[in-house]
Amino acid sequence: MIELVFFEDLYEKYYSGYILMGKAKSNLNDYSGAITDFNIALKINPQSGEAYFERGNVRRLTRDLSGFCNDIRIAFSKGYSEANKFIDDCN
Repeated sequence: MIELVFFEDLYEKYYSGYILMGKAKSNLNDYSGAITDFNIALKINPQSGEAYFERGNVRRLTRDLSGFCNDIRIAFSKGYSEANKFIDDCN
């Protein structure tokens, strides 16, 4: 049982690290790098509304409006409350 707890803790740290790196890269206008980091976060946790939301924001910045709306809708469907701010932009 101890091993499982350790791996769950490690899993969350890796996920959080990729979210933070993606946000930092986005702030530095490294949009390709940010999307890569959010994609890795989604591989670690495919149920993450936050990762979809953040990737959607990067897609909005790169004028990929279809990708933006797709990610925002998924984030919204996963209950990520920040997506509420943009969901009307995609209807």
